[in-house]
Amino acid sequence: MRFRVLTALILCAMLVSALGAGAAATDAPVETAAAASPETTAAPEAAPAATPAATPGLLSPLVARKLPLLGGGPAFDPANFTDKMHYEDDSIRVSIETTKAFESTCFVVKVEIGDASQMRTETAAQSWKYRRAMPGDKLSARVNAVVAINGDYYSYIGGGYMYRGGELYRERPDPLRDILFIDEAGDFHIVSLATMEAIAPVLEKKIIDSFNFGPGLIINGEKGTNMREYNNGFDKLRQRVAIGQAGHLTYYLFVTEGRSDGSRGMTMTEFQEFVSGYPVINCYNLDGGNSAHLLVNHERINAVGFRDVRDINDIIYFVSTEGYEDAGH
Repeated sequence: MRFRVLTALILCAMLVSALGAGAAATDAPVETAAAASPETTAAPEAAPAATPAATPGLLSPLVARKLPLLGGGPAFDPANFTDKMHYEDDSIRVSIETTKAFESTCFVVKVEIGDASQMRTETAAQSWKYRRAMPGDKLSARVNAVVAINGDYYSYIGGGYMYRGGELYRERPDPLRDILFIDEAGDFHIVSLATMEAIAPVLEKKIIDSFNFGPGLIINGEKGTNMREYNNGFDKLRQRVAIGQAGHLTYYLFVTEGRSDGSRGMTMTEFQEFVSGYPVINCYNLDGGNSAHLLVNHERINAVGFRDVRDINDIIYFVSTEGYEDAGH
């Protein structure tokens, strides 16, 4: 009996062992052909080369085309005015902003040109030997000015050392005045208290234009010191006009209001303070008051509705040369 029980126990143990081994074999992962060899994946295509991003604010260089010294500029395309305050073609960029200073409306014009010959002067009389005045808008249209300001009212000033269009007309510098000389490269030179001795070094350059109103507001990066009354309404509240150079072939025009739109006008000292806030190396005061003109596309945009606007003798103006060579010049 014992032998049968023992035999039965041994057989049960053997059965349990066999069942455990089968379960282990069943739980083991089955290696397939796919699992045995790593999956082959096609290599990704190379990414195309990135296009360099445009540098924000980087402007295309302007084309340099030299104009003859005399005569007006080529006609420009008015469609290049994106609005009344911006003009651009391949030879000139003009941007105009309005701001407020000393309780007065101020126009600030930045002008960039491709060649110095695009900055020009013109007289109402069509000869610097004669005196005549005319409305500024008509004078601007006659010479195809993109933008213009009034000059120094040369016929009002009897003396001075006056170049226009590369020709010398007067050799009588006033030692109490500052003179602005513009050379053939378009660079400004302001001589304060201009005696013949003081201006001699500048005359070694080829001078195209000079102006005798003044004073010099900014001279070689510093505020001018000849700030006093000399037929310029120094301490009066007036409309003011100035031209400045910020860099090679880059200029600023400043025109401020007075009385015409509720603006109070500026003294000369206030005007100097105002222009000193802009990056001008040299800046020169021109005729102001009722002669103050800012002409854009042959339209005066300052003193609008102000009836007491004076006809003017002369303008400083900027022109386009886009298409000038293409016209066979």
